[in-house]
Amino acid sequence: MKKYLKNKKAEFPVIKTVVILIVSVVILLTYTIDLASNKINFDDNKINTQVTLNKIFNSKCIFKNYGIIEENEFNQKRINSCFNSNKNVLVKLLIPLDMKNNVVYLGSKDEFDFDAQLCNMKSSILCSKLIYPIILKNSKNEQKNTQLFVYVIAH
Repeated sequence: MKKYLKNKKAEFPVIKTVVILIVSVVILLTYTIDLASNKINFDDNKINTQVTLNKIFNSKCIFKNYGIIEENEFNQKRINSCFNSNKNVLVKLLIPLDMKNNVVYLGSKDEFDFDAQLCNMKSSILCSKLIYPIILKNSKNEQKNTQLFVYVIAH
C-alpha cells in the first residue's frame, strides 16, 4: 500500500485547473479594486446647463403649448418671476423680430455680457448657442414662424 501512495502524483489537469483558477481570481480582484478606486468625474457645467435648459423648455412660463411663445408674455419681469437665479448658469433668450430683438436674461445682463467676452479665453467657462424653431403668437392672435436663440454660459 505504501508503494502505491509513494508513486502517486497529482495529475496535470488538476494542477493546471488550480493555477488557472488562482490567476483568474487575482485578475478579477485587481480589476475590481481598480474600478472601485477610480473616481467618476462629472462636468458640472454641462449638467447645470442641461438642468437649466430643461427648466426653460418644460416650464409653462415661456411656452404655453410646446413650441408656441406668446409675444406679450415673453418679457424680463415674467422670466424673473418664474425662474430662480442660478449664479453658475447665465442665459440669454433672444427672439429676432422685424424691427427689434426681444431679449430676456436668466441672471444678470451685465454679468452675462462680461462672461460672454471670456468664453474663448477661459476653459472653465462653457458657452453654448442653441437655436430652436418656435411659433410666436402676438396680441392679435397672429402666428409667425421664427427662432428662439438660447445663449448659455456656465461656470
